[in-house]
Amino acid sequence: MPRGDPLPVVREAVREILTASPAFAELDSDRRRELAHSMVQVCHVAASLIQEEVESDQQARTAAAMETEARATAPRGVARAIARFRHFLFRHKPADLIMADANRGRLYSPDSCTYYRE
Repeated sequence: MPRGDPLPVVREAVREILTASPAFAELDSDRRRELAHSMVQVCHVAASLIQEEVESDQQARTAAAMETEARATAPRGVARAIARFRHFLFRHKPADLIMADANRGRLYSPDSCTYYRE
């Protein structure tokens, strides 16, 4: 699930780091503002990318779990039909145009003009 913008947290972290540095305090105000702004920009991009990666990983894990659950709860007939169709595709050239004749329950390969009854 998406999280909010990390900018406020980034700003606070940069502020804490910079104010703890004696060298930062010695800079003039324009240079401090410029340095702080640049650090916030870089850290914000990095934090956003990390957040995006975490969310993407969570989505992938959720999708994998849902697929596993769907496989476990699918009726045996559906699983068998999928296995037969995969077997059919494996036996034929990828260039074959495969059409399903739903009324007769057979698969047709136009290159060989052959019907395959399941």
